[in-house]
Amino acid sequence: MNQLKNPSDLIFDKESNGFIICDRGNNRVMLWSRQNYTCGQIILSDIECNGLIMDNQGFLYVSDTRHNSVKRWRVGEIQGTIVAGGNGQGNRLDQLNYPTYVFVDWDHSLYVSDHLNHRVMKWMEGAKEGIVVAGGRGKGTDLTQVSSPCGVIVDHLGTIYVADYGNHRIMRWPKGATEGSVIVGGNGQGQQANQLNGPTGLFFDRYGNLVVVDWDNHRVQNQTINCPIELSSINGRVIIPPPIEPSSPQDDIQIGHIWTISIINSFGKIYYKLIHTDESQLANIEFEDEPTMYLNASLTGKWTCDIQRGITLTQEIVSSSSMLVNHRIIKTITKKLMSTN
Repeated sequence: MNQLKNPSDLIFDKESNGFIICDRGNNRVMLWSRQNYTCGQIILSDIECNGLIMDNQGFLYVSDTRHNSVKRWRVGEIQGTIVAGGNGQGNRLDQLNYPTYVFVDWDHSLYVSDHLNHRVMKWMEGAKEGIVVAGGRGKGTDLTQVSSPCGVIVDHLGTIYVADYGNHRIMRWPKGATEGSVIVGGNGQGQQANQLNGPTGLFFDRYGNLVVVDWDNHRVQNQTINCPIELSSINGRVIIPPPIEPSSPQDDIQIGHIWTISIINSFGKIYYKLIHTDESQLANIEFEDEPTMYLNASLTGKWTCDIQRGITLTQEIVSSSSMLVNHRIIKTITKKLMSTN
């Protein structure tokens, strides 16, 4: 109980104050308490696990490459429930072929890296079959393809990030897109700073940097991702989009007489902080679903929206009004926003 063999994935469980580990080489899932690092506890046995994730209700999802399925357990349960695959090895929409890493979003939709089908699948909660959300056009290097995908994560906008293992790159697929874009690597297999060699796991840190497990280079890469940001105007309102990455910087930038909107993500919730140059906080607004800030368009001053480190949007304020969030008045302010474009 004090050894592991070829562990492939782990998460931290707050409730048990321990690490849940895919002990792949021993065909089991272990719970390793922070209070006792010398010995672990078997919580699932006889499972060829590769990836795991826990949702916000405490359910554990584990991929099983032997049975080409993903099962869901409440920690402590003996029998799990199949939530993806489990219909034999194959490439139908109700099948998987060597599922590796998994991710669960806020509405409990499950994303699976379907490794040998060279695609990423999304299974809505309770669905009998999945839909292809990345790849699925055979193994290849085209932007419509992935090759033996591994790590997968999804942000608040539904954008999918995939460790494209066989192509030595990280790809980003916007929600509903039929092709992705390369955001890390893509410069051939190698060990240079702009190259990867068999990337597997990935996640975003608290500052919005993408952390990549560069498996065959025996290193971990920390990448700053540049995201295209656009402000748009609908019915006379300027719309500031929600954060592009799952984690955004928690720094309040103040320059001269500039108002600042800082976007913070903490444990799945989005916070907008409105702060004036005199450091008085006007509002601390919390969102849980698809946060979008609306400001009625049309006094002197500026708004700055720092969405990600290195990306700052500034707009002129020309009069006073109320601020609306999702068509609901949250805070009345004495300035208004209008696009300078």
